[in-house]
Amino acid sequence: MTSKAKQLASITAVGASAIALTGGKAAAATIDSGILNTAIIFQSNSNPGNFAQDGSALFHSLAGGPSFAIKLFSAASSGGTYNRFAVASMNTGGIFKNARVAAGQTWNTAVTNGSFYGRLGYRKWGKTSVSTTRGLPSVTDAYSLFRFTGVSGTEYGWLEFSTVVVDANSAAAADGPNVTVVQYAFNDAGATIGAGEGAATPEPSSVAESGLAALILGAEGLRRWGKARKAM
Repeated sequence: MTSKAKQLASITAVGASAIALTGGKAAAATIDSGILNTAIIFQSNSNPGNFAQDGSALFHSLAGGPSFAIKLFSAASSGGTYNRFAVASMNTGGIFKNARVAAGQTWNTAVTNGSFYGRLGYRKWGKTSVSTTRGLPSVTDAYSLFRFTGVSGTEYGWLEFSTVVVDANSAAAADGPNVTVVQYAFNDAGATIGAGEGAATPEPSSVAESGLAALILGAEGLRRWGKARKAM
């Protein structure tokens, strides 16, 4: 009979191998922030006055990655109209390209040139005839592309976001444009990755497939897990 010590050693070895494979994936060129779901929202329900920044959130936590901010602005215009807009702004050495692109688009296939900022949402009101979102209405899980100077030189990435924008003649903060940053990623080898490539997903199944989960399951759990995988 196999001793308990040998059984434990065998299970540990399997788990360690799986963890090593998982670690290999973490060292891949595409680096993702993970699911963030960070909300940046307007607070005031009054018509704005002079040009002012009404909210912001800074994103710079990925080692060697970009530093950018989502900023909300408001201002009164001549003729009794008012504006609120949301932008993604690179802090240093980078630019955004295209405010909204579909999954899979890359820097090379996107339509227009970029600038140091990308407008994510816009709203104008004050007169019924001018109430507008200027082609940037509410959107769910859209992407914006960016380029910046990283460790390997010019590096590329994407930002996934959602917005709430209501085309209404109203100063209500809830009418936006309010932004939720879902996640972002970049490629540290200089490749022009597609929007959404390497994205993190919140599915519980991803945890069960990790090496750590294999180690915790034990010999019997690992056997059943293997059979389930073959049956898929």
